[in-house]
Amino acid sequence: MALTKINYNQLKGAPTNVLDYGAVAGSGGVFDETIAAANKVAFQAAIDALVSGGTLYIPAGIYDLVGPLTIQQTSGLIIEGAGTATYSSNTALGTVLRFNSATNTSASSIGISITNNNDTTQTRRCVLRDFTVLGGKGSSPTNTAYLLSAIKAQGSNLFENIHTQYCAGPGMHLSSYVLDTRLKDCMSFNNGTGLRVGGVVSGSNTTVSVSNCAFKSNTAVGVNLKDVDGFHMSDSIIESNLEQGLWMNPDANSGYGSYLTNLLFTRVHFEGNALSPSNASLAHIYIDPVNTAYGPLYTEFHQCSIGDSGENKIIATGLNFLTFRDCNILMSNPAATNKLGFVTATCRHVKWINTLVDAGGVTGPLQFWTYYGVDATSGNTYAAPTWNAVLNDGVAYLQESWTPNISALTSVGTAAVVEGTYVRVARVVHCRGTIAAGSGGNTSIACAAAGGHNTITGLPYPIGGDSTGTFSDASLSIGKVMTVNAASNALFIPDFAATSNKMSFQFSYETSAPLGVP
Repeated sequence: MALTKINYNQLKGAPTNVLDYGAVAGSGGVFDETIAAANKVAFQAAIDALVSGGTLYIPAGIYDLVGPLTIQQTSGLIIEGAGTATYSSNTALGTVLRFNSATNTSASSIGISITNNNDTTQTRRCVLRDFTVLGGKGSSPTNTAYLLSAIKAQGSNLFENIHTQYCAGPGMHLSSYVLDTRLKDCMSFNNGTGLRVGGVVSGSNTTVSVSNCAFKSNTAVGVNLKDVDGFHMSDSIIESNLEQGLWMNPDANSGYGSYLTNLLFTRVHFEGNALSPSNASLAHIYIDPVNTAYGPLYTEFHQCSIGDSGENKIIATGLNFLTFRDCNILMSNPAATNKLGFVTATCRHVKWINTLVDAGGVTGPLQFWTYYGVDATSGNTYAAPTWNAVLNDGVAYLQESWTPNISALTSVGTAAVVEGTYVRVARVVHCRGTIAAGSGGNTSIACAAAGGHNTITGLPYPIGGDSTGTFSDASLSIGKVMTVNAASNALFIPDFAATSNKMSFQFSYETSAPLGVP
């Protein structure tokens, strides 16, 4: 009895299979231009056959292709592959779409283009899941032609377990008229930029959520936000990108305020970004609007960790309502001139709530402040923020080492050694330290000067309020009450003499200076 061959999509309930339209998976070796051109025809025919909706399945394999493949977003099409590699640099697993064609031009070529013809009344969502898109740049075998973007999308879409690699520009570009788009379990690796939102038609994108995604080892920026109202990233990693980790640079919008509003980052880890050597303008997080008068509005980082970076941790200019809540910011041995903690210019309403800035080992300046006064570039004047506006009901926390300068301090035989640390919580600076006798077996420390008092100078922050504290002898527990001399920015302590070779001290005082500004 003769057997009749059926197509994959003749099976009841089966999705449309791209192989039924003539698509061919290759070996993954040298890119084949002939197969790529034929595959473009096959893929596009399969997509066009589902203009009213349905599912297109792409079996495992490496498919050479010429872009772009064009999808009408309003079709509600679902495209499913057979999975991706478990690690970003291994692209030989699952379903791989390889756009290494010599017909590509890095200035304009797109792998997959999802368009809704600028329609803002969208009722259906396209879904892309479980495949990898290679753009050709830096891939093996190397091709001199490559994509600008792996995927460029308008409208409402769901991207799930999509990996993009080797594009000259953004691996994923949510360009314009974006509404309720979601990225889940995606990775962008070794592109120019990992993810870009906006930058085509300003003021047209709303509601983008990103979860469990990784933006790693891109040659420029991890995530670039230019235009979106309502962006939430959670449980994701922005790591080892050569320039900015997160770059928020909305276009100017003098008529309607900022094009970048309502941004929330929850449990996002920043690590090893800003790796370009000796570039002081790079940072894990760089907020840099085209017009500082219309910067991002309502941005919050919640339970985020900001680790090592090649350059700065955070640079922010021109935004309103920035909040760090329950975050950890690590400052590990920055260089003396260009690795700053947090620099703001023309920013207003900055809050630090239960956020730790770990400054252990810092040898250079830790600038951690809120700008006020006249901006040297624009000439605009911004009101000096009050502490309530800056800190609200939260706590800004900073810890560093400090070497006090105590007048008239002597140790029999050789000079005494003074060491200290301070913790700053909001406006209050808590200092503590030790005074140890010099070498040679000396056992006495004395602090005596004409007039009956001595001064502690070189304070971490200028005096701006009340101060309290005691000097206490480590063995005798004798306390000395201090007084304030704000005019000379010094604390006065009475004469004292200790019979032991070491004593400890602690005191607190208020300052009016923003964090990090001496």
